[in-house]
Amino acid sequence: MERFIDMAGPSGSWGTKATTGRALTAVRAFFSDLGVVNASDLTGVMYRERLMLWTNYTRYRRHRILRVILPTLPGISAECAHVIESTTAPRPEPQASDDALTDEEIELLRLTCVNNVRDALTRVKHGWDVVDAYQRGEYDDRHPDYEYAQFLDEVARTGDVADRSPGSPSKRRVPPSVYRRLYPNSRTNNRTLFPLWENLYPTPAEVAAALLALIITCGWNLGTALTLGVSDVNRVDARDGSEPLHLRVRLTKPRRGVVSEWTETYTDNGPRSKARLIQMILELTDGARRTLQEVGYPTDAVLVSLSGQVNAIGRNARPVPLTVLVDANTHTIARYLRAWRGEHPELDFATPIRLRSYFATQVHPQGHSLNTNIDYNLNDPTVKKAVQPVIATVLQDHFHAVQARVVNGAATVDDLPTDFRGVLEDVNSGARDTVASACVDHEHAPDTHEPCRASFLTCFACTNAVVLKRHLPRVVALHDHLEGLRAVTPAHLWDSRFAAHHARIASLLVPNRHFSNSDLLAARADVTDTDRDQVNRLMNRTWDT
Repeated sequence: MERFIDMAGPSGSWGTKATTGRALTAVRAFFSDLGVVNASDLTGVMYRERLMLWTNYTRYRRHRILRVILPTLPGISAECAHVIESTTAPRPEPQASDDALTDEEIELLRLTCVNNVRDALTRVKHGWDVVDAYQRGEYDDRHPDYEYAQFLDEVARTGDVADRSPGSPSKRRVPPSVYRRLYPNSRTNNRTLFPLWENLYPTPAEVAAALLALIITCGWNLGTALTLGVSDVNRVDARDGSEPLHLRVRLTKPRRGVVSEWTETYTDNGPRSKARLIQMILELTDGARRTLQEVGYPTDAVLVSLSGQVNAIGRNARPVPLTVLVDANTHTIARYLRAWRGEHPELDFATPIRLRSYFATQVHPQGHSLNTNIDYNLNDPTVKKAVQPVIATVLQDHFHAVQARVVNGAATVDDLPTDFRGVLEDVNSGARDTVASACVDHEHAPDTHEPCRASFLTCFACTNAVVLKRHLPRVVALHDHLEGLRAVTPAHLWDSRFAAHHARIASLLVPNRHFSNSDLLAARADVTDTDRDQVNRLMNRTWDT
């Protein structure tokens, strides 16, 4: 317990209730039915066997927590602590989405979310207008909506309806006039009273839409949006109509340590503005905070919603069916998002995997550091798939820029660099031959523009070099020499000195890449003692300058 206090306290690295909850879940799951009474009974084998019972992702998440907590338990053996700390549980490869979300799909998603928030705000504001008017005495018992306003006020003040059916304590009773107000086109009085609450508070699906709208419009990540408080949002405009709405917003990402807080200033410059959206969400959830204040459970959280059903009262330790999203677990938030998607089948493309991929790789949430955003991009399967052709093209371009020209036959004008086409005859005649290629300009190396002093082994990585078909016997002899050298050279020395040269030369001898298989067989048959002698002199550095 002391370790939990250290990690979850003000100076600890567990900055959210959710992280602390996951840690508690991990410890409980580990010791469940393990048969360990004292920490001294725990062994490294037991730890690793328990890890293997969990799925890859669960193993990864729980091991990250357990390796911090378990080695500090009083009485645990040093050997067991070492096993726990040295055990690795790799992070599973993220699941690839079928294809990336387009900007058009994201815009449709954003527009739908904002419209949901706007419609919900219209409904909720009307409900609270009724409550406020009732509390000001503007409704008397002769008003057709008097009883409806009376019960709406009761819900606003207490979060519930006190009158219950004698035979069914969970069934709330309201007069027929209230049913008629809630269901104008229905003749039965036996329907749910949930709309009474819906007229004062946003539904789970609507708050899920608000959450998504914040993430898409403001570029925040999930944790930053959830932890936003009313006190974090301050108006800094004149408030006299002389200038548009200005909001200064304090944002938080606990895991970022000393840079976990920063501020942004947003201006209401139109329907798509961040300031207007934030203001709408504040107004949408204001009534829920009023009710929580009335019943003795005040909250500063911006995102508050109904809990899904009236009988959820009491399940969240509050006497009202309201949920503060920052206090909810991730499963609850995921359920709210699923409920919202279920109401919008036209947005079936917005799967959690595709949304996460888009936000991590395209939006680059402000709650993430630069390195985190880079890491998400480099590890996203969709990005990996998309960049493969680009990487291949760049590598090929670089490869062409550092290799000799290869000609199957005699060189033509098109086979030489533009500036050196005047030496074509010398190249074909052998007047510009090195050991196993020809050189169009030995006086100006491509990298230094000075007379070349490199080993002839590096000709195969030089754009001044041209390998003709008649050079093949010498190339074969050089390849054979290197093969023999590899058999008697220590691996580390081979890798550092010869492996790259061997790979370049071997690439010239791949059948049907540059030369046909019959050409390569003929070249091997044509290797002479002179070829072998020239290769030996090259490898003995006879011509080094």
